[in-house]
Amino acid sequence: MRRPRQAAALLAALLMLPALAACKPGEGGGDTSSSAGESTESTVAAPADIPVVSGKASEFVIVRPDSADSTEIDVAKELREQLEEKTGCRLPMTVDWYIKAEPAAKYEIMVGHAEREEAQAVNAEIDAEDGFFYVIRVVGDKIIVTGKSANMIRKAIKFMLETFVDGEGNMTVPADLNIKSEMFTPTVAEYFAPGKDTTIKTKLVGEIECEGSCRVIQGGTSDGKYLYVVLNEGGNNADAKSVIVKIEIATMKTVAKKSELYIGHGNDIFYTKSNNEIVVVHNAPDRDTLSVFDADTLEFKRKQKLPLKIYCMSYDESLDCYWVGISGGDNFAKLDRDFKFVKQYISKHHKYTTQGMDCDDTYLYFIRYNKNCVIVYEKQGGYVGEYAVDFSGEPENIVHVGDEFYIIGNNKSWSGGLIYKATMTVNG
Repeated sequence: MRRPRQAAALLAALLMLPALAACKPGEGGGDTSSSAGESTESTVAAPADIPVVSGKASEFVIVRPDSADSTEIDVAKELREQLEEKTGCRLPMTVDWYIKAEPAAKYEIMVGHAEREEAQAVNAEIDAEDGFFYVIRVVGDKIIVTGKSANMIRKAIKFMLETFVDGEGNMTVPADLNIKSEMFTPTVAEYFAPGKDTTIKTKLVGEIECEGSCRVIQGGTSDGKYLYVVLNEGGNNADAKSVIVKIEIATMKTVAKKSELYIGHGNDIFYTKSNNEIVVVHNAPDRDTLSVFDADTLEFKRKQKLPLKIYCMSYDESLDCYWVGISGGDNFAKLDRDFKFVKQYISKHHKYTTQGMDCDDTYLYFIRYNKNCVIVYEKQGGYVGEYAVDFSGEPENIVHVGDEFYIIGNNKSWSGGLIYKATMTVNG
């Protein structure tokens, strides 16, 4: 780390440059002989590297913005946890409002949009640009780690820890570090950060034919290669028949079907990679019941009872838990990996028909009908926004495949299904 003695030495060397103009490296080998026959070298010492963690000790503090949305707060916590895992040193963490009243730490790692002069300057630069990327920059004794989204900051942290932590658990960064990443393809979540004005446009990419008396689209999900969609007779009773249709995404062709199923309304489906299973949410009449099927064969495996009544459900691979929409309203809840109740979250009231849901590493996505829209929530319960969808019929389910949304629902006559691919655009 640059110290006053080093700064003074650097200043003295810079003042000597005019007198040493004839001694440029590459002109006479960079050395010259003095009148006394001694050899002198005209070099300016490079800024010293910055030891962030050395011998499991550090003078650095992590600073995250007090005004950050919860995703940016989570990212700051992730940095602390990952740094401790790699170095054995757990850095203290504070927020910018606190250090406004208290002397700021000399050495800081600022994460995201902290209201600090150094961080604000860097973020002003990147916020003025389009695209998704991250920046890691050293400014004096501060390290700024920021990006166009929380996910971009995660990528910055990953790069920083992989690049600058050595095999002995020490972390050292160059004093002149200034990295701007390549442009990344945005994830679905990056279009829905709080405050963003995002438009969802859809394009018809496939259709689903009726299967006998099963004419109404209900739940849907994907394993990344296939879509799995429920068609039923439109009833809410235990005798209503349903069909699960398996559709290859690349071709939009049906590759398998499972008929004569009694899975209630079949209101939603989710996929679990660890078991290679698709799980159907019955909704009415058995609102606490799931039916589990093998994703390859579509064969029935078992039923699962839940501790509460639900209308939709999604598996969260990042947290190894489940999210459910609670029947009778808009509230939602978290269940653990064993389907035990963890916590209920109170949502805003929406005067629309409840349908299916999806989740990714960042947000929960609820599809609604009449008004056709996607309602987005943070996993800590915070409301992100409501986003209109130009679906021509009744949207029933929503699923992300990689960095794309598919929205599946009924045509206007409720006589078959429509598969739309969604395109998100951030306005302004």
